[in-house]
Amino acid sequence: MADQASWVESYTFSSPWSGILSGAGSWLLPGFIFVAGLVLAAALLYVYTQKPEMVPQPFFGLEMPQIPGVEDKYLIWVPFLVAGLLTVIMLVSNLSSVMGGAGSVALGLGSLSQEVGNAVHELQDINATAAKVSNDLNTLLSQCPPAIDKILGSSVSQAQSDVKICQSEAARAREALSDFPELIAKLSGHINGFSGMVPFLASVAALALVVSVGTEAMLIAGTQYAPLARLLVKKLGINILGQLIPACAASAILLLCIASAADFSAAAKVIGFCSGEHEPDAAVLAIAKESAEAEPLAYSLAQYYFAGRGQNPAMQHLTSAKAAVGSCSAWLSKYMFALHSSCPQWEPSRVQADLNSIGASFNQTEEFLQPSTLHGQYSSALHEGACAGGSSSLASLAMQQAFLALFCLPLLVLTGGWLQDSLSKDGGAYQKFDPRAAHQSRDQYLDDGDEEKGPSEQDFNMLYYVVFAFSVVIFGVGLYMYLIPQPGLVRPVTGTLLFVCGIFLLMNSDLIVTYVRLHEQVGKFKANNERFEQSLHKQGTECRRLQTAAKGLEEIDRKFGGSVQRAMKEIKQLQTSARCSIGMSCKELCRLYFDKDKDKQIDEGQELDAALDLLATIFGAVVKDLRRVRVPKLKDGLKGNDKFKQNKGLTVPQFSDVFECALFQPDPATIPQAVCQVLDTEETMARFGMKGGAKSPLSPKSQ
Repeated sequence: MADQASWVESYTFSSPWSGILSGAGSWLLPGFIFVAGLVLAAALLYVYTQKPEMVPQPFFGLEMPQIPGVEDKYLIWVPFLVAGLLTVIMLVSNLSSVMGGAGSVALGLGSLSQEVGNAVHELQDINATAAKVSNDLNTLLSQCPPAIDKILGSSVSQAQSDVKICQSEAARAREALSDFPELIAKLSGHINGFSGMVPFLASVAALALVVSVGTEAMLIAGTQYAPLARLLVKKLGINILGQLIPACAASAILLLCIASAADFSAAAKVIGFCSGEHEPDAAVLAIAKESAEAEPLAYSLAQYYFAGRGQNPAMQHLTSAKAAVGSCSAWLSKYMFALHSSCPQWEPSRVQADLNSIGASFNQTEEFLQPSTLHGQYSSALHEGACAGGSSSLASLAMQQAFLALFCLPLLVLTGGWLQDSLSKDGGAYQKFDPRAAHQSRDQYLDDGDEEKGPSEQDFNMLYYVVFAFSVVIFGVGLYMYLIPQPGLVRPVTGTLLFVCGIFLLMNSDLIVTYVRLHEQVGKFKANNERFEQSLHKQGTECRRLQTAAKGLEEIDRKFGGSVQRAMKEIKQLQTSARCSIGMSCKELCRLYFDKDKDKQIDEGQELDAALDLLATIFGAVVKDLRRVRVPKLKDGLKGNDKFKQNKGLTVPQFSDVFECALFQPDPATIPQAVCQVLDTEETMARFGMKGGAKSPLSPKSQ
């Protein structure tokens, strides 16, 4: 166009895919890929599950080639290995394209938006440094001696004015640029929106392909590895195994074709955007114009940089600010010697360094915002990255997925079936997994006597398979990241570490699982030991109790001739004798030591407490908890008795009876009631003129 600036070069989009994906081709090719995938998936399911006789014979019925020195049974591996290698190569290429950002066609515009944002932040930092210089100039005359005022004159005011101009112009430039990064980000998001669900669909399709290839490899391995064969038949059943490969392959084919159709559709949208009536620059400006009311300055900058029209207010403000900084820096250089000599505490060198930093930042920002520089980055991001590169990468990814779905995967399934048939005829672990074998007995796929084997011989811990599969994934990802590094430090380091970890896991996966299982068994063994130890303690306690009982029974046999009734009678007599002896001892102790005033009464208070304390010391070694439990209960019973409160003490016989009661009462909690009962009984006997001390309610004579 005639009104374009010199740095703007006209761009005409051209791509080998333009003729194919333009017009009706934008929906015919994706539709054809989807229909072809749907038909192929349905045909694969139908043939392998309903009409297995329609499966082509090895080498399509042709005579197998003869290779000197190679047996015929090994030739069947050649087509399978070729198909597998081709599938793996295409799968790695597909994953590389997805991980390389094939679905994001406007990565360059995103980077450009970030760089413009960095320029805005740089202007903000410039403003902060200029404010610091302004503050230094304001304190110049106050920090320096009066003689410096005569040297500088009015030049200080001019320098302050230059710094203020720098601040205001930098702020205006930042304001002019502040909305421009967001506008570029919107353009990037709009163009990236063409790809839509492409990355997700490509990842899901690749995962389905990996599962399908892994299933094929597992079933082929089962033809030679009997334990794996038995495990698969037991866990899944022969019917499911016969349909496993067709189902996985059909799902992968359909998902790959859907992803391929989505990629072609996205490529068609990019081509339509870039080869429109006014080319991509006009389309970009149309998108920018939609936000012109909210961001008018950003739209002006878009016109200036993208189309070469209009003015650039940001560059005008930068030029004015740069000139003001240069003037202030020249003034400081002129008076640098005088300031160093007369006012070193002001640090003119530091202020000069700040001004130089501002000037360098202005130069860097101005160089980046030069129209030729920024337009070049824009052209590289949009014209080369989004239009040419984006459409080509999407179309290439779609072609890879279509080739995998319509050729590689069906060929792998077909040659894998040939290989399974050949291995089964040569004495494999079991026949090919085929629905035709569903009527056969399950025992046909198990060795004789397997049902009688223990679980350790028959079952194989699934954790070994899980850890090995995880090891393969880690190794594969690490190998890919190690062989195809990306710029930067994180990815090479991560890839190297994953690669090393993958090698270690592949070589030691069985040891890891064995360690986990051993740790589990050791834990069970320790738990069993703890239970056994607790059982031993219980049995030891029971044995000691039985030994004590045996000694008692032996004593009964020795002393009483084995008669329990005679032993009980003797015990009662001994108990009665003991009670009488204790009672007499208590009375004698009271007479000799406790009844100090010789009134034959133990008075409440110090005399009673001393008597109880001494008796608790004497009998405490024989009666358990006498001082701590029984004596306090005895005192509680005395305090609750009206007769004791009235007499303020006890007679010596009463004291002997209540203490005897505290000694022999089976339950300490009943001592207060028993003490009251003893005192009430003695009072009743005294009232009717009866003699003799009262007995404890639980004494042998009272029972």
